[in-house]
Amino acid sequence: MEGSILDMDNNILNHINIILAAAGSKPYTIKELTIGDVLKMSNYFIGIKELLKKLNKSGDSIYADFKLNIKDPPYTLLYRASSDKGINPFLFTPGERIAEGSSNVYTRLISDILPSWRNAPQRNKSVICTNDFSGAEYYIDYSTRRKGTIYVVIPPNDARLVIAPTKDIWSSFKDLGSLYVVDDSILVFLAFFYYIIDNKLVDDILIKSNKTLEQLRDVPKIYVDIVKEMFLKDRSVIINLLDETDKILSIDGLANIILPIYRIYPGNFLLAEIGELIIKQKALNKNIHIINILDKMFDPKKNGFRITTYSSYVKKPSSNNEIWTEQPCIFININDESFLIELYGKFTGSDK
Repeated sequence: MEGSILDMDNNILNHINIILAAAGSKPYTIKELTIGDVLKMSNYFIGIKELLKKLNKSGDSIYADFKLNIKDPPYTLLYRASSDKGINPFLFTPGERIAEGSSNVYTRLISDILPSWRNAPQRNKSVICTNDFSGAEYYIDYSTRRKGTIYVVIPPNDARLVIAPTKDIWSSFKDLGSLYVVDDSILVFLAFFYYIIDNKLVDDILIKSNKTLEQLRDVPKIYVDIVKEMFLKDRSVIINLLDETDKILSIDGLANIILPIYRIYPGNFLLAEIGELIIKQKALNKNIHIINILDKMFDPKKNGFRITTYSSYVKKPSSNNEIWTEQPCIFININDESFLIELYGKFTGSDK
């Protein structure tokens, strides 16, 4: 198929293993603060004020009251479980994160690929937190972490927040189910087409070569690993793969030839589901791009995500939601009793 869509600039997909380097995230930074620093940071005043409301004394100990108050409405404070950083308080500036326990497919899609998320804070460059204290407690010993602590996370007054419709983004896309399965389903789909691209199989598919169609029933698992690595790299690599896959599925008749083979290839209905849906939609309308099909699945408005500022959020707080923001945030350790008492005293003047 000389001069076809498979002749890619610089042969980038056929030799993708050459350009894939070791994956890694850009680290966050933290800057130690004093109580004086915190009280002078007027652009964080709303969150500091909300914290002090929870410290408001009604019994013998403001700290004892605080430990009770943080679990009760209104849920204006944000929390994050983390390893103890050894300093308190501090300003946390997010880096570029790689989600734990995930293939990072959905994270990359909603962070910098899908149009409907274009104006939202990028999840992979954000502080991820919750407005539910009990939800934060669950993550104190998450994964390899032991003896973590919970921090109150205070964003700037005008920080833009993404508020998920549920307590965890993993269950926030109502028509998709668990994002763990979604990630794998998309990886399996793209690996299937990367195998076609890498081995230049389009012509053989179009003539319905029995040998090729049998070959596609057993795509080597290494192709899933290669595609997984692509989602840790520059967005242009991901876009390129999506574009080339879309071009193949836009060839007249190819989607209908592929569909019965694809149903067999993953060997698991849950893994096949999203890929099968994409192929069916391309068979019906070759002009709709794969990115637009995925965009409808992950559309934030359709799925109940809300984007607002922190100052607006505290006026109408919700409960039990995962929330993220790109802005640097003040972190305050809830277990640092002396700091909280001193902060309360200096703010109210009761320490004089």
